[in-house]
Amino acid sequence: MDSADCHSSLRFISMNHSVTFLLVIV
Repeated sequence: MDSADCHSSLRFISMNHSVTFLLVIV
């Protein structure tokens, strides 16, 4: 359960970082 939560958090951070990266490019 803890592992799943960590994976979910990592995925969310990755997605958020991707969005931020796109904003920086634009």
